[in-house]
Amino acid sequence: QCTCSGCGSTVRVDTPLLYRDDPRQLLVYYAADVGKMPVEQAEAHAARCLQDLMPDDDSDAGYNLRLVFTRPKFIEKIALARAALDDRLVEYIKYQLFSRRKPELDPANQDLLYDFSNPDGTNLCFVVFNRATGKAISGLHLPKDVYNELAESFLSSDELRKELDSLFPRYFVDAIRLF
Repeated sequence: QCTCSGCGSTVRVDTPLLYRDDPRQLLVYYAADVGKMPVEQAEAHAARCLQDLMPDDDSDAGYNLRLVFTRPKFIEKIALARAALDDRLVEYIKYQLFSRRKPELDPANQDLLYDFSNPDGTNLCFVVFNRATGKAISGLHLPKDVYNELAESFLSSDELRKELDSLFPRYFVDAIRLF
């Protein structure tokens, strides 16, 4: 946050951030500056930025790069990794929830964010956020066994793993991409 010396107003200044998790081989790039670009162009931009940041460092080979455009999504990707949840599967679940729970869930105006504050390991919990207001409007959960069964199905089958790769082909792994 920055405070204007002229009027005293405090504002948040969004700047690109990079989270690097070596044990999990994960890079999460918060591209605050490219949120209005088409996804393909933003992904190319993110790849160039990372190359500029780590030009002589080939230790990023084999890392999963995730591109996000908002701070809540940045925090969510990190929380999913720390919870040992595959973000592609979580986004696929979000897509299914959005698709099946119309009109109360609206992918054009709402985000579903993983609720990492819930200590209950039996449920996968989400908070529904209104994008316009930035406020939580409700929550929902599903049994963690649903995620576990989905993970077992997708990750044990080459065909389903390829399907997951086709749904999320590059760095922007988000249910919104599927609409």
